[in-house]
Amino acid sequence: MDQLADFLSGAHWRQTGQNTFFCDDSGLAEIWIKVAEYFPKQLKGCGLQAWKITGTTKMVEQKGFIKPVSGEGTIVGGEALTPDSSPVFFEKEVILSGSLLFILAIPQSPSPA
Repeated sequence: MDQLADFLSGAHWRQTGQNTFFCDDSGLAEIWIKVAEYFPKQLKGCGLQAWKITGTTKMVEQKGFIKPVSGEGTIVGGEALTPDSSPVFFEKEVILSGSLLFILAIPQSPSPA
């Protein structure tokens, strides 16, 4: 995870909201491969994205996990988020606050029959 944190600190970010940035760096795919073995089991098989917040923002997904990589933040009305935190599961939306780099891991949906 330290290698991912180092990469993200110098990566290219695209601002998507007032306090929200999405990592769209072309080198991110290579880093995912290098660090995937260190991910907690909840993140394995999920679609992975890297995000950065610098204030308060709402993340909206059907369901997902947030795994802090660096910095400090909180789930508004809930727990603190630090790099030592376990992945936090949420459904529909979560409001985050702080200065935080994190992985958004979106579980694969079952295929329609």
